[in-house]
Amino acid sequence: MGSNIREAELKISPTAERITELLAAISKLQNHYHEFYQGQLGVPSSLPGDYPHATSTILDALADLSVSQGRPDSIALALRINRNTQSVDIIASKNQDVPPDAVVHLHQIWYFLRRLSNRYWTIHPHGTGETIGDREFRDVSLQFADNCVKFSSKRLKEIINSRFLDVIDVSADILDPDHAFYGFRDSIRAVQHMLSRDENTFHDEDWRLLFFCLREVEKATDRLYKSDGLLQNHRKLRSLVYTGWLSRVTSVWTSYDNLMKATVSPVFHDLFSLELNIHALLPETGKLSSVAQSAKQWEDVLEAALAYNNEYGDPRYTPSGVLDLNRIEADTIYMAQEGVPREIVVHAETKLLAAIEKTQQEQPELPKAFAYISTTEFPCHGCDCFSRAFNITHGTSWKTKRGYGAACPSWMFPSVLSTRDDVLKATYNMIATDWAAYYRGYLPRPASSYSDSPPQPPRGGDVLDFYEEEAADIMAKMTELRRDMEN
Repeated sequence: MGSNIREAELKISPTAERITELLAAISKLQNHYHEFYQGQLGVPSSLPGDYPHATSTILDALADLSVSQGRPDSIALALRINRNTQSVDIIASKNQDVPPDAVVHLHQIWYFLRRLSNRYWTIHPHGTGETIGDREFRDVSLQFADNCVKFSSKRLKEIINSRFLDVIDVSADILDPDHAFYGFRDSIRAVQHMLSRDENTFHDEDWRLLFFCLREVEKATDRLYKSDGLLQNHRKLRSLVYTGWLSRVTSVWTSYDNLMKATVSPVFHDLFSLELNIHALLPETGKLSSVAQSAKQWEDVLEAALAYNNEYGDPRYTPSGVLDLNRIEADTIYMAQEGVPREIVVHAETKLLAAIEKTQQEQPELPKAFAYISTTEFPCHGCDCFSRAFNITHGTSWKTKRGYGAACPSWMFPSVLSTRDDVLKATYNMIATDWAAYYRGYLPRPASSYSDSPPQPPRGGDVLDFYEEEAADIMAKMTELRRDMEN
């Protein structure tokens, strides 16, 4: 074996701090090479019998509408229906404290949903009929819309302004005058113009106008998607799709619309008759006692991950590998240029899953929660791997949004978990094996020399003896050639 590669021999026992350290290493290299890989989870395909499949849509809408600020003000929600208390329990989690105004707003949303659902089913007890002609239903739905836009206005302003110039700067001179892009751009301009005003000067009709401007953005976006491929062929517009900007701009209207549809759906008639309880989780933080700093220490982190994969990984997905010392030397020198903060935090969705498991252990009589965690941001790689490890260890099928594989250097493993050691090992294994399949500093282990393989019995008896002799001679020459290439 040449001197530029070697075996990964550093064996370690996974710990919570080593998980954080490995994620920090991955984060550094992802940012260096600007490369990420997609997470594994998605919307659940099978759910507990007490929960309609579309419950995930409602949970996503509630989560989206409960965020008032822009990034990183994300939130995670889970839901449990408790027939014993005739209530819906929503468990809310953030990396930090859950803001009191978010809790208040969730209660307000539920108030509107209950009123709308009750009004619809009073008018149409058999579940058929129009609602437009009913003045009370219309008034309450508009009050609900105003409430959502007011609460989300700061977040909308930040989202719009983050890419507004990219939309305005798109050259569309070659397009027909009636192309869908112009309507899309005008609708974005209208929203940006309204959000640039002082909110203290807004009256009820201004909030109403802003809401309908958002509705027009959603319609214009839909028309743009259906146009002649401008989104696919124009770099700036394409980036608005791939970065999720378009979906965030339209999210308030989309979430409102999904909840309005749910209020007139027979599937959720019973759900909106229940009282709402919200349980906000407290933050869980910590501090690393030590963390890699030098290039050699970062090399140890990378080597330990590969060694763990070689020993415990599934060879069908991540074959054993060796260290590419040239690549690792260059990478670890880069990694050592900046330190890693020692302050760490349990992320919202990980904390939520651990808290639900703890509650189920302490109160087994409670109904099982809906096996879906809604998040307003894509899960990081640590949360994705933790959820997969949790499912494997507990035989559950928890799902969340599909992540984009970005590792977070401040990710913390939860301290309270009934099967903590098993989930911890499985989480480290997930991270290490995913990284082994992705990182270019790991190379496939060269095949063992044929001369080291046990002799194989002849195939076909005396008739093929001449072929076996010829093959053995060729294999010996190939082994010699491979050694020359390695040296």
